[in-house]
Amino acid sequence: MRESFGYSFHLDKELRIKNEMRNLRELTRVLGRRNAVFGENTRFVSTTQTDIHAADGSLGIAKGRRAIIYSPSKTPMQSGVAQTLAGNAPAWKISLDTEGKWINPLMGWTSTADTSETVTRQMYFKTKDEAIAFAEKAGLEYKVEEPAEVPRYRPKRYPGYGSNFDVNRLPGGTPRGGLRSEQGGKK
Repeated sequence: MRESFGYSFHLDKELRIKNEMRNLRELTRVLGRRNAVFGENTRFVSTTQTDIHAADGSLGIAKGRRAIIYSPSKTPMQSGVAQTLAGNAPAWKISLDTEGKWINPLMGWTSTADTSETVTRQMYFKTKDEAIAFAEKAGLEYKVEEPAEVPRYRPKRYPGYGSNFDVNRLPGGTPRGGLRSEQGGKK
């Protein structure tokens, strides 16, 4: 253990302080004095990749990675359309290609050393254009997957077992107008 009052301890402390001040100056240059020093929660909009990498600390790690911009479909566990294009919440996501995954031997869970995958899992965008702008600023090679068209009408129901005994049937057993399954998609 080194001495707390030794010369090398003071040099290390001085170097740490200089590095922190250099980082603070860089953040101040990018974000402005109020945001960097006081940490106010205001929107920051930048136009260059170097400003973004200086602000988020990534230093261009994601540059050149492939990304897919898509609108997620609703999960089978929900009946609503939140966080899809049909809802009113942000509906577009960015998914990065995974660098390296392995199966954790203790629990069998899938693990990864890629921190940007964890970050982009929680990133939603209101419009496709916002997601594209983010990908371009971050230096990502992206591909946009357009969502499938969702029908806005409820499909007609086919007769069930109870309609075998319906009073609206013709004497031959077929209902008036014929069977819907044989009508060929008439609405």
